[in-house]
Amino acid sequence: MNPRLQLKVKQETDSGRVTVTRTTGAGDTVTFSKQFYDVDSLVVTAAGSNGEYAGRVFADVPNPSGFEVFLYDKNGTRITGTVDWIAKGVIAA
Repeated sequence: MNPRLQLKVKQETDSGRVTVTRTTGAGDTVTFSKQFYDVDSLVVTAAGSNGEYAGRVFADVPNPSGFEVFLYDKNGTRITGTVDWIAKGVIAA
């Protein structure tokens, strides 16, 4: 007799908009609203239109709870502003 293992999972998307501050040393923490087993894709985008760009720090570990996000101006200086984010990953079905 061979044991069978069946996992019931599905692909989900989580997203949001967050205001980040330039004074937060390690970045602003964003917490996922979904309980991911694994995140396949995480994209952050500056919501402004003046040449800002967003950066992130994400540890690709099982059951991630979130990530840190930063916002920079066109000269590479950290600034306060708004960042949109979208994560895609696997959750329990």
